[in-house]
Amino acid sequence: MKFSRGLASDETRRPPLETAGDAKESRNVAGTAQWVARQWTQLTLAQHLRALRTYRWPVVALTLLGGVGAGAFSLAQTPVYRADIQLLVSPNFPKLDITDLNDGSNYALQRVRSYAEIANSPEVATIVVDKLDLPYEPQQLMQKVSVAATAGTAVLTVEVVDPTPERARDIANAIGAELPGFISRLEEPTGLAPSPTSVTPTPSVGSRRTPSPSATPTPTGTRRTPAAGVTPSPSRAKPTPSRTGTAAGDADGIPSGPQRSPVKVQVVRQASLPSAPDSPNTPLNIGIGLLGGLGVGFVAAAGLSARDRSVRDEEHAAAIANLPLVGVVPDDRRSAPTAGLDEPGLAETFRQIRTNIHLRSAGQRLTSIMVTSAVQGEAKTTTAGNLALALAKAGESVVLVDCDLRNPSVHDFYQVPNAVGLTDVLRNEASFDSAARKWRPDLPLFVLPAGPVGGQPGEKLIEMDKLAQFMESMRQKGMLLVIDGPPILLDAEAVLLASITDATMITARLRSSRADRLATAASVLRATRANLLGVVAVRSAGNSFRSGNY
Repeated sequence: MKFSRGLASDETRRPPLETAGDAKESRNVAGTAQWVARQWTQLTLAQHLRALRTYRWPVVALTLLGGVGAGAFSLAQTPVYRADIQLLVSPNFPKLDITDLNDGSNYALQRVRSYAEIANSPEVATIVVDKLDLPYEPQQLMQKVSVAATAGTAVLTVEVVDPTPERARDIANAIGAELPGFISRLEEPTGLAPSPTSVTPTPSVGSRRTPSPSATPTPTGTRRTPAAGVTPSPSRAKPTPSRTGTAAGDADGIPSGPQRSPVKVQVVRQASLPSAPDSPNTPLNIGIGLLGGLGVGFVAAAGLSARDRSVRDEEHAAAIANLPLVGVVPDDRRSAPTAGLDEPGLAETFRQIRTNIHLRSAGQRLTSIMVTSAVQGEAKTTTAGNLALALAKAGESVVLVDCDLRNPSVHDFYQVPNAVGLTDVLRNEASFDSAARKWRPDLPLFVLPAGPVGGQPGEKLIEMDKLAQFMESMRQKGMLLVIDGPPILLDAEAVLLASITDATMITARLRSSRADRLATAASVLRATRANLLGVVAVRSAGNSFRSGNY
């Protein structure tokens, strides 16, 4: 198989699958990859809060901008003052008993809803404008007045808004003075004439005609017998009081007569001078602006986080790869002697990873572990180097092998020469003892760099039989191989290498590695039936994807 330097072609970059003939397996892998790749768009509550923390400064800026904008809007508005007056609608006819009182109250309650609709009329507005000499037309004044009826009561509330507090108060009081007369004029009965209060007596059939009062008096001794059914003279009949009243009035002092309104309206509370403008409410507007800005900032932060295709955190990395989380390590690019021996925190992190590897191996002794990544620049070399050091400090005889022949970097990490290495061993030009470097006399850690690479580095590694023989010889010597493998998506030999190692781990740099690439790499390795231990999350400040020599 031939390889060219630079980016590999589509055929080269596509890893050969051992189960390529199994169509069902391929469909399952593709479905899993699609399912995992969709997970990066699903944000949990914790991830929403983390998005707020990540984009906190834009959120703060939008919140302050909303508050400042609301305050500026409030200051630009003309202050408006509100004054209100209350009027009571009550029945206006004699209250003879409880039944009449109840009927009158119900009548007033029914009518008050109608008064609320018609009270703000052009007639009243014209009178008020002329009375107060207002700088408004009647229609303009009507737009500043609102009349409402309190539910379940016979109370009318008239509210007036105006830029001047004194004028708002005066308009409300003037409407309160004119509204009772306006309603009384509307309610006055029209077209009713007074009924006669007496009836002319009619003689019975066969009786003698009764002379008129102007006729000659009846002679003495002659009796005047009124006919049956004749009404007595009106001069002797007592007047019967009527509920509609009489022209003379009622004994209770209530106005009577056919022209009386059935209701009366009276002011129960005069309008007072407003002490503060009703609008704009500057503190309330600023509060609403701050909340609105915060809401916009939250939506923006969630949107940016959802559009972010990178691996957000360690839980996200494990979910994307559909693998257990082996550990979380810092991005420390210094050499292993400094990182591994002088910093207890970092050493403890890799000791925990070592423990997790033993637990994941289910009691089986692993003789080879490959550390790889989806693409270059995801801290696989530093992770492999520090893991080898942690295993060696636990008493394991460890060989750190640089199998990334396109971009070898183990020799730089451990600061050993690269004149002789793995390529020489595979070509039988050097033995393991002469190519490997024991890093420290007191630790069973050997470093096998990549060695000199010719024009086609992939061809040196594709001789899988020789590489398998080398790995078998290391197993017989009781050596544990920690392999710094090539990136899965950039080198087809990475998949073949994973198939002959006992276990494989994938590294992902948080906030930098792309979620879709991590999901694809895990799916490819899973399709080759590689023993995947899990994913190692690398905390970093961010690093863009680099193709390097791939």
